Amino acid sequence: MLYPAVLESPSESLPLQRSANPYANSRVLDVHRWSEYPEAKQATDEVFECYRSNFGGQRIHETKLKKHIRNILCDLAYNLYEDPERYVAYSRNKNDYLQDSRYNALHIKYALTVHVMDFLEREGYITSKSGFRDLETGVSYLSRVRPTESFHDLLRFHNLGLSMIERHPDTETILLRGPAQTGRKPLLPYEDSRQTTSWRQQITEYNELLSSSQLQIFGRDLPRQHVHRVFSNGSWDQNGRFYGGCWELFSKDKRNEITVNGSRLIELDYSGLHIALLYAKKGIRYTEDPYSIPGYGPEYRKLFKQIMLTVINASSFEEARRAIQVKVNKDRSGKYPKGVKIKPLLESFCQRHEPIREYFFTGIGVFLQRTDATFTEHVLSHFVRTGTLVLPVHDSFMVASSHEQELLSVMEDTYRRETGFLPVISGGRSTWLNS
Repeated sequence: MLYPAVLESPSESLPLQRSANPYANSRVLDVHRWSEYPEAKQATDEVFECYRSNFGGQRIHETKLKKHIRNILCDLAYNLYEDPERYVAYSRNKNDYLQDSRYNALHIKYALTVHVMDFLEREGYITSKSGFRDLETGVSYLSRVRPTESFHDLLRFHNLGLSMIERHPDTETILLRGPAQTGRKPLLPYEDSRQTTSWRQQITEYNELLSSSQLQIFGRDLPRQHVHRVFSNGSWDQNGRFYGGCWELFSKDKRNEITVNGSRLIELDYSGLHIALLYAKKGIRYTEDPYSIPGYGPEYRKLFKQIMLTVINASSFEEARRAIQVKVNKDRSGKYPKGVKIKPLLESFCQRHEPIREYFFTGIGVFLQRTDATFTEHVLSHFVRTGTLVLPVHDSFMVASSHEQELLSVMEDTYRRETGFLPVISGGRSTWLNS
């Protein structure tokens, strides 16, 4: 049970894109959301006293119960400030709770979590939707909850604001996930090595710089952020990307409104990074638009970008075709052209990139993510040493505009060390195509 996800009052949340299915607009309960502020402790005490007045005859472990109440209150409040319409999902299956694990620093347990959720619903602090399986889509949903007006009142009465909610300091920042099992990718135990210790230290230093910086959007403070890394399929050679920053959830236009310590940011992007890395494997420096396919207009560009993401992650042509068809069928925003036949689009994309076709349908995507995660390591390490905050978005980076040339130089050097070529970097004040 873990991770993710922004404003000082519930009525001033940032607009986010939402699914047509309201229950799909959700995230899993974050078992490391916490606060040491007296306002959070007072809100916890109020709920606890209400609980004791109802269950006073039962044996109560006050410290453990208060810990679970405070965690749930903090996470519900954080979610409320970020997106009032979004649900917080949690499991009512005991096997989903990682007890005595590096991934559960607060030792949040199944029985008390379920008990507190049921009590909060009974007292009118939350509404809930039991877990279910969607017969139309086949998607299974965890139970999920959303705060009521009474929960709003609790926050207002105790003046519990967003800036008071943070993450527990012992939160694990290096996550190792296994292959998907019934749609979920379990967190795996591991023994620390010199490498994982080094990665954790880098994340700690970055998070310290992040927490000491003032991030704002539209002139309002963003909450305290906390970044972590995720490795996939039980391997330190797969994925390894940096996650957790709220800016990753924003569109590029929204990200343009972020300031750090009062400074506007620019964003530099490795253009077509994964395609370029594959061409580099063949000794080719790729500088073209990988999503411009002969015979198809610009309205197909986003679809070809989705096709690229799919062909490097799928294990077969047919698997890719079906996955892309599902994406197109689910699109309600007009992002993709309607009524298109996926097979000829896939064939055209593969033909356009014939020199690297051997890498398609091999699952190489997670290995390419590992490479771009290494780029992020190098970029963040450089700027942490200088005390300059950079916000990573996988294959792009945001920094104060006064550091644009420095960021450009670091991105170039990082890419060149890996591939032997100079990259195509776009964004900022111009597009940097280096010859």
